[in-house]
Amino acid sequence: MKFLIVDDSVVMRRIVKKLLRKAGYGEDSHEIFEANSGAEGIELVLRHEPDVVITDYDMPEMTGIEMIKQLREKNVEFAFGLATAHCSAEVLMEGIELGARFAM
Repeated sequence: MKFLIVDDSVVMRRIVKKLLRKAGYGEDSHEIFEANSGAEGIELVLRHEPDVVITDYDMPEMTGIEMIKQLREKNVEFAFGLATAHCSAEVLMEGIELGARFAM
């Protein structure tokens, strides 16, 4: 399984990566890629075709939701979730409408 973590905070990317490893997604059988922006996230989704994208909402230049929308417009399919401190009802609804599987 391939995962992509998109967050402008290197600390948060490390935390999410550590949580995935603790959940059993070890380096031997799973790949975890990291992006520090929505633009880099788009590039890595198109290059690596991850099964799951975990994205922050609030990032400079492009929110996680904007990144997901751009990928959906290209008909790229993957499971995704929001890992963000900005979990307003509006953000959650927008994520759900795009198919978010979880928010944290």
